[in-house]
Amino acid sequence: MRGAILLLASILASTLAAQDVSVRVKDIVTYKGTAANSLVGEGLVVGLKGSGDDKDKTTQKMLQAMSHKLNKSGLPASDYATKNIARVLVSVDVPAFKGQMGAALICRVSVLDKSKSIENGVLFATVLKNALDADDATEYAQASGRLALAQSGDKPKDPLNGTVRGSMLADIKVAFFTTAVDDYGKARKLITLLLDHPDSATANDIADRINENPALAEEEGVEIKADAPPPLPARAINDGVVEINIPVRWHGQEMKFKQIIDGVSVNPDLVATVTVDTSTGVLTFSGNVRVLPGAFTVKGISVTIGAGGEVPAKPAAGEIVKGATVPVNEPNLQLRQLIDTFNLLKLDAAEKTAVVRALEQNGMLQAKVVYE
Repeated sequence: MRGAILLLASILASTLAAQDVSVRVKDIVTYKGTAANSLVGEGLVVGLKGSGDDKDKTTQKMLQAMSHKLNKSGLPASDYATKNIARVLVSVDVPAFKGQMGAALICRVSVLDKSKSIENGVLFATVLKNALDADDATEYAQASGRLALAQSGDKPKDPLNGTVRGSMLADIKVAFFTTAVDDYGKARKLITLLLDHPDSATANDIADRINENPALAEEEGVEIKADAPPPLPARAINDGVVEINIPVRWHGQEMKFKQIIDGVSVNPDLVATVTVDTSTGVLTFSGNVRVLPGAFTVKGISVTIGAGGEVPAKPAAGEIVKGATVPVNEPNLQLRQLIDTFNLLKLDAAEKTAVVRALEQNGMLQAKVVYE
């Protein structure tokens, strides 16, 4: 059993200086209207070797409907044997700008009835529709053919889930810009940026950088109200949304306009975050994380965040460490030094997690903490 460990870390109470790193707008935002589209359909897998569900009434009715459509059969649903057939859900997420007619798809197939396996099965032609809009009757895609069972690493193949090829039957429209009417009754086209990590400073910086770019400025000769400031193309609506007017001279060339927006450089102000993998003990952090002085004991580990000391030597085999001091002589190293000390003292995942929880609960860790 591990003895009590005194972890004395000279972690300065100063803020981790945010790195001045420029990134492109396209790397930290999503354009409104460009989310992936989920398509789903319910179909039948045939050709099974007795692993289907021969008692599922819905499967029988689907087989009856398919048979009637093909050959006008008038047999009752109860006459259809489904021991070699499985009822499945076919689904696929189509990324924005990839939902074009003829595009190839790899679709997921999952058993819906009590079939034991879809191995060696063949999916009968199944149409896929918009999963989130019941009023949209468009048949966007179709999937059919022999299935491949799902495989994850060295684990056995999953007999109830697989994949099958499909293709787009119709274009999915991507409206990454919208139209609005300004105070003068003039139509305006808008692009809306959704920040992947909402933050007011980052949202305002994006708007400022766009407004400073001469290629994106409002065109000359636009009528404005008396005593009103010149119109600016971009404004931060809130922490997570930036709205941009597309100048009239860019109408019809929205994709070129978007390309310029994509390349605008900004300095994101990340929220201070520490992420703990509770199964492995791996800690990652970003943003302006602060660690404040204090002391506590948890799981037999005495922790003091203070000042002074030298880097401890690696404990000898079988040695119980009773004291360890970690100095911090450079900025931006506080958490890294603490993590190094965790590793030096051979704290396991549960002990690391307990220490971080205690730091958070005692108000010594000034950051959002996420446990995974």
